[in-house]
Amino acid sequence: MGKYEYKVVNYDPQAFFGGSVKVNQIENQLNLPGNDGWEMVSCTSSG
Repeated sequence: MGKYEYKVVNYDPQAFFGGSVKVNQIENQLNLPGNDGWEMVSCTSSG
């Protein structure tokens, strides 16, 4: 049986981007864990 690891990443758009969210900035931040080999399996919004 394979070994799985889980990682939860929270982004606060107001604190992170000064309240103005730009798609390319979100994309760049989401790609950072991907560059380390992580694969996104779910994404939710609480806003």
